[in-house]
Amino acid sequence: MRKAKLLNSICIILFFLELQPLIAKELIIYHDADYSVNVTSANAMKMGLLTALDEVGNGFSGYSLSFVEKNHRGNIKRSFRHMQQFLKANNTLFVLGGLHSPPYIKNRDFINQNKPKLNFVASSMGRWWPHNSLSKC
Repeated sequence: MRKAKLLNSICIILFFLELQPLIAKELIIYHDADYSVNVTSANAMKMGLLTALDEVGNGFSGYSLSFVEKNHRGNIKRSFRHMQQFLKANNTLFVLGGLHSPPYIKNRDFINQNKPKLNFVASSMGRWWPHNSLSKC
């Protein structure tokens, strides 16, 4: 009986060791932007980040970086859902936002409680706005 349990344990360990190379080490960056009306601004932010990612080979420390467009269409509730999706996923790095500040102002309590990693495009807001510090809005 003990030998059977030991053999089963070894088989399970070997199975997962074989799968290890297949498990992707990927980090995802969400871009919460208006890709419908303000597509020029959204694409400018996207191109800037993709250029920066390309400079580091689209990855670091064995992790690949990918970019996901999340079109909020200027809608506060849709932007809120994107933040919720970001927090549920276990392989996300940060949310890039910037042109529309109302989603972040309206959802500041949620942001301050849950502390999603947010990066804002400072030039679109008129002043630098540090991430996760929306309590003074």
